[in-house]
Amino acid sequence: TEAGVSVEQQHGLSQDELIALVTQKVYRQSKANPHGCCVDFCGLHNSSWVHVADLGINALITYSLDEQTGKLSYVHEVPFHAGAGPRHVVCAPPVNSVRYMDVVNEMDNTVTALRYDGPNGIAVPVQTISTIPSDWRQLRAGEVQGHGHSGVQLDGYAAEIAVSPCGR
Repeated sequence: TEAGVSVEQQHGLSQDELIALVTQKVYRQSKANPHGCCVDFCGLHNSSWVHVADLGINALITYSLDEQTGKLSYVHEVPFHAGAGPRHVVCAPPVNSVRYMDVVNEMDNTVTALRYDGPNGIAVPVQTISTIPSDWRQLRAGEVQGHGHSGVQLDGYAAEIAVSPCGR
C-alpha cells in the first residue's frame, strides 16, 4: 500500500489521481476524527461502555461511562490496519453466548469483526473483510475491469453498519 491506499485502489489511476487520493487519505487521518459511537449498558460497577470509531487516529477507543456522574474514563484503544478509517461501530447481540462488535472502515471499504467481552468492555479484532466483491476494483479512473461497464465510477466509501436483533 502507498500511504493507506491499497494496490486495488491504485489500479488504473494516473500519477495525479494517485497523489490526490493519497493526499486525501493522509489529511483525513492526520488528527482525531471520531465518526460514530456505540453505548453498551452491560458494564460492571454501575458503568456502561462507550465505543468510539475514530477515522482520524485509525482506532476504536473504549471509555467507561459512570451512569451516576456521566463521567467518561478512557479504558483502552484498538488500533486498526493502516488506511482502514473506522467510521461506525455496533455491538451485536450474543450468538451462542459469544458477543461481537462490528466496525465499518470507510477509507478502505472493509468491515472488522471484534470479539467482545461486554462485562469488561474489551474488544479484540478477529477478522477483516472487504465490502467490495473480489472481482470488482475501486477505481477513480471510471471503468470497472472485467465487467465491460465502461464509465462506471466506484467512488463511494463504506459509511454505516447495522446488526439485526438476531445478530446477523
